[in-house]
Amino acid sequence: MDYCERIKDLLKKVVLYQFSRYDKEKLDKELTSFLKDSEDVLCEAIKRNGGICYRDYKEEYKDQKIAKEMCENDIVNFETLGTGGRLIADLIKISIQYENLENKSLSDKILLFDRLIHAEHYAGEFKEYLEEEKNIFGCNIPEIKKQVEGEIKEIYR
Repeated sequence: MDYCERIKDLLKKVVLYQFSRYDKEKLDKELTSFLKDSEDVLCEAIKRNGGICYRDYKEEYKDQKIAKEMCENDIVNFETLGTGGRLIADLIKISIQYENLENKSLSDKILLFDRLIHAEHYAGEFKEYLEEEKNIFGCNIPEIKKQVEGEIKEIYR
């Protein structure tokens, strides 16, 4: 299953979970799996746009504190570049939130997933970027959300 299909599937399951129609443990496991897989894609998107993600800094410096400081410096620098820079800064902030993913609560994982989806939507709407630079997963988030909304309405009919 490609990332767009996984995102669609998880969006639907999150909504169903919120209405007590999907198992908490199953959702936690599926979200954790998706988030683990998506970290590589997120880091690649940051790299394509001239940044370095938290995980890569941590691997390079072998120290969480230094890695976080490096990311925070990069965030400040990217934010000074305007709209496009703020997008990259947000992606770096998201990469920091992957720390200790296994130990996060389901609600924290849902929030991280939501931030990732919003970043994908925002990046896709940013017209000044080259096509290969303006997305994380290459998904049309508004279209996916529309499909999920239709499927949820069908379930509740």
